[in-house]
Amino acid sequence: MTKFVNLTPHTITIISKIGNIVVTPSGIIARCKVTEETVAEIDGVEVVKTAYGEVEDLPEKEDNTIYIVSGFVMNSLKGSGRYDVMKPHDFVRDEAGNIVGCRKLATIEN
Repeated sequence: MTKFVNLTPHTITIISKIGNIVVTPSGIIARCKVTEETVAEIDGVEVVKTAYGEVEDLPEKEDNTIYIVSGFVMNSLKGSGRYDVMKPHDFVRDEAGNIVGCRKLATIEN
C-alpha cells in the first residue's frame, strides 16, 4: 500500500476511483528558498523581484511513499528525478468555488 505524506499546511482530499483519501498535514512543510530584490516603489508600496531556489525540508526518498507538495515546490524540483514528489491536480470545487479535493496527482517533468 502506498503511503501519502502531506508536506503542505493544508488537508488534502484525493477523490480516487475507490474512494476519498484524506491526507492530513504531516507537520513538515516543504518550501522553496526565496530571494527578493527591491526594484521599485509605487505609491509607498515596495515592489520586489523574487526568485525561488532550493527546496527545504523535503525528506529523502522512501519506498512506497509519495510526498505531496505545493506547485511552487514542484516547479523547483524540475529535472531532479524526484518522481516520488507530486502536487494536487484537477481540483474539485464546491458551489462557492472553494477547493474541496483533487481527482489527480501530478508529477514533475524531467
